[in-house]
Amino acid sequence: RRRALTRIGVASVVVLAVLLVLLLAGWFTVDAVVNLLTVVTVLVTVGYFARILTDREISGTERSRMKAYVWLFLFAAAFWLIYDQAGSVLNIFAADQTDRSVGGFTFPASWLQSVNPILIIIGAPLAAALWLKLGHRVSTPTKFAVGLVLNGLSFVLMAAAARAAVGGDLVSPLWLVAVYAIQVAGELSLSPVGLSATTKLAPVKYASQMLGLWFLATAVGDAIGGQVARLAETWSQPVYFLTFGLASVLLGVAAVMFTRQIRHLMAGIH
Repeated sequence: RRRALTRIGVASVVVLAVLLVLLLAGWFTVDAVVNLLTVVTVLVTVGYFARILTDREISGTERSRMKAYVWLFLFAAAFWLIYDQAGSVLNIFAADQTDRSVGGFTFPASWLQSVNPILIIIGAPLAAALWLKLGHRVSTPTKFAVGLVLNGLSFVLMAAAARAAVGGDLVSPLWLVAVYAIQVAGELSLSPVGLSATTKLAPVKYASQMLGLWFLATAVGDAIGGQVARLAETWSQPVYFLTFGLASVLLGVAAVMFTRQIRHLMAGIH
């Protein structure tokens, strides 16, 4: 407890010192804070993986499984980079380029953010039943690949929606509903599977902490995604969505190609 409190205290002092320097230098802006959070998130992740992989107390099998987990982590971060733009880039599209009028009433763009959780609630038991039925016939890396491909296809569809909105035309909100539906299918292929893989691949010494490491994948994806989203201000929307959509699809295809190698590193974990 004393060691933990000391580390928390030191970290707090460092954070306050950095904020003070930013204030005194006149650099305390939203951009500066976002950039700082991005750097810290990535460095913490790299540092934690390095700590685990260099720990001499973990066995060779555990180290091999952690090497496999690094790849799953990178796939997950890439997934969240696109997926969590629903609250930023896609929500702006909903506000500015979507026809939200129904019977003379214009509903808020934020209502479309409810589509995702509703579809998750509907789809979760279906996905659970599917994975149970398939059993070990579909491996964890393959499920991650499916998630990446579906995530990419959602942005490809979004590129088509953006293309339809070129010139100031308002498009149907069903475009976004379809995009979110594809993303939800991708999330159900990756997110709960990732939680399961985390507990199975975790070294015994780091069993609890590994769950925290898993959620760092979301943090890394969102942090980098926040930086990437700046490109939406300079690129045309169809190009922006198509570029990152195809990139995710290609990453998913690459994950399929290296599934055998990753499964070998997983040392018996499916």
